[in-house]
Amino acid sequence: MASDGRTRPAGHSPFPGLRSFQDSPWRAFCGREAEAHALSRLWRSKRVTILHGEAGAGKTSLVRAGVVHLLRGHHADVLPVGDLTERSAFAAAPLLEHNPLTLALAACWAPLEAPARLSGMTLADVLRQRAPSRPGSVTYAAVDHAEELFSAPAQPRRYREEFIGQIAAALRERAGLHLLVIIRDSRLGAFLADSRDHEQLRPGAWFRLPGLSPAAAAEAVRRPAQLAGAPAAPGTAEMIVDAVLASPADYSAGRLDDPEAVRVYPPYLQCVTSRWWAARRGHGQQPPDDRPAGEGQVTDADSWLSDLIVRAVYAVSRYYELDPARLCRWLARVAGGAAGGRVTVTDRLGLVASVQVMVLRAFEDHYVLRAGQRAGRPWTQLQSQRMSGPLRLAGHRITGLAAAARPATFADRLADAVRAFARGDYDLADRHAWRALRVSAEAGRGAEARAQTLLGNIAYQRGHPQRARDHYVTAAKLFEATTSRRAVGHLLAAIGRLHLTEDDTAAAAVSLQSAVSRLPFDGSVKVDLARAFAASGAQRAAVAVLEGVLADNEPEAGRALSLRSAILADLGEAR
Repeated sequence: MASDGRTRPAGHSPFPGLRSFQDSPWRAFCGREAEAHALSRLWRSKRVTILHGEAGAGKTSLVRAGVVHLLRGHHADVLPVGDLTERSAFAAAPLLEHNPLTLALAACWAPLEAPARLSGMTLADVLRQRAPSRPGSVTYAAVDHAEELFSAPAQPRRYREEFIGQIAAALRERAGLHLLVIIRDSRLGAFLADSRDHEQLRPGAWFRLPGLSPAAAAEAVRRPAQLAGAPAAPGTAEMIVDAVLASPADYSAGRLDDPEAVRVYPPYLQCVTSRWWAARRGHGQQPPDDRPAGEGQVTDADSWLSDLIVRAVYAVSRYYELDPARLCRWLARVAGGAAGGRVTVTDRLGLVASVQVMVLRAFEDHYVLRAGQRAGRPWTQLQSQRMSGPLRLAGHRITGLAAAARPATFADRLADAVRAFARGDYDLADRHAWRALRVSAEAGRGAEARAQTLLGNIAYQRGHPQRARDHYVTAAKLFEATTSRRAVGHLLAAIGRLHLTEDDTAAAAVSLQSAVSRLPFDGSVKVDLARAFAASGAQRAAVAVLEGVLADNEPEAGRALSLRSAILADLGEAR
């Protein structure tokens, strides 16, 4: 799918590497025009559409940079794409009884709402508040990375069941809601099994996204380079495609649905293409000149693909606290045991069985392995036998390529901590959060405040409310120095709510009053302030706060009305 045709400034890469394409006007998303139009038609015509494919097939890019662009061209009401992997480090205590899956999706669909308020809403509530359903109106909503529903073994199953039930309820209530579920092949069966009791989630259409055809892959190289003002030499795009084509072993092993259809795996294409583009620029020091790229600039494909594996090894070893050289040897044994096919994973492979299953899935996230289950036992294989050579090369180079994997940044550490927290592994999350805190100076006070906030969430979940409050106070002071009033307000609200749970109503009122001064339009904080006033004996003050919420017709009016009725009843003034 092409962009709006505008060229990008010379010197900026039109290739995102391993990141997905986003719906930005300067990006040139090419080679998927037919798929984008076909999926757009299905999404418009069916209540529930399932988009599935392998990790890295380009599902997210197709939707965000292709299909959403087409729907908006029809002036359709398209919600922001909901992503279950997007978890923020907001002050969650004492809101941790909420469903984290529901909150992650609600925060995407309503990005301007305070998490504290969203935590008390169902998905139907979010849609209802965003816009009332009108006869004939249609709203398009997408749930990306639905495989995350099954990636957190420490997370209670009830979260997943409740989330799926809320999706079904939203479809039932809102006749004009059209849902697109984006999920990996390896988790499709699990999703269908969990949703079979909900008639509303019965798919009206299926769309499987395969790899790119060689012609489409060549166009995905050729056209972005042309739009960026530095066209490739004739034949260069085809040369790059040949360098990343799936191995014949993939077809002989029944690797593809259609053995006759030779396909290009998008992450490998983007890896080689982005490195080829950087080589044209002199390793990023100069903008590309007008001279076309020659054949010699594509000969390092094996080295570039081995760097992809090395980076994956370092990222996975960092998250699971493993030695990267040992992990690379383990990966080589696993992939070598597959011998072009699939290997059943056992605890004889050198890692504890419960850990190695998660490690296998992590390598699937990094586009190195494919993983699944057969008869209840995990199996794996290389994503493509094309990577056999790069994997051997990575094994030889792993100890000397620490520079290629760049030192872990604060963002890396915090992302690891947030991911572990979302998956319910609080011990691992705590260790990663402290590591993030130790390198937060490189990113500034706001970064340190985010790490402190997450440490507060972890402490609360582990049963240490006082420690959680200390972290929140530290985070609030750091955010105060950055003049981030909203962040300070949310932290003060969390501190006040913690005081309420411990019946320290005076301290709660002080914190919540400070929070209201920074969040004057957040009705949820005002209702909690009224609770603190009422609990401390200041019922008249509580009623006055609630009257203000009702007068402003805020979304929290229902809670305010209920609490006001209870307080007036206690005063003998029931209405």
